[in-house]
Amino acid sequence: MDRYLIRFVTIIFFCLSLPAAHSQTFRKADSLEIALTLVKNSGDKTNILLELADEYMNNNPEKALAYAQQAYRLSTEHEDTEGLLHATLHLAKIYWSMTNFKEAREYAGGARQLAKDLDQPKEEAMALRISGLIYIE
Repeated sequence: MDRYLIRFVTIIFFCLSLPAAHSQTFRKADSLEIALTLVKNSGDKTNILLELADEYMNNNPEKALAYAQQAYRLSTEHEDTEGLLHATLHLAKIYWSMTNFKEAREYAGGARQLAKDLDQPKEEAMALRISGLIYIE
């Protein structure tokens, strides 16, 4: 009997905690969207756009993609190579999560080359990891 009670309590606890975790993600996203309207610096805007892409990657990949594309455009316009590197990595991850492996491979390759050019070994490894995940699928 105790075993069933413990399972029941665990299931109830899990079910009750899901909406709280879900709403916390949206509260953070709302705060980031407000911050995005207030920030003037393009580097800061790029960082906020990429944080928004992170927030939405698992539960709304289309929205995550839109934010990452905005970050990519903004970084390109302002010749922000580091922002461009991170936006490219985000696009590769998002396309991979959406099973668009062709686009993911292109962005991962671009990110790898950009990371090499900027001497960013951690980001180069991330691009290689994404490329590896593509070929596993």
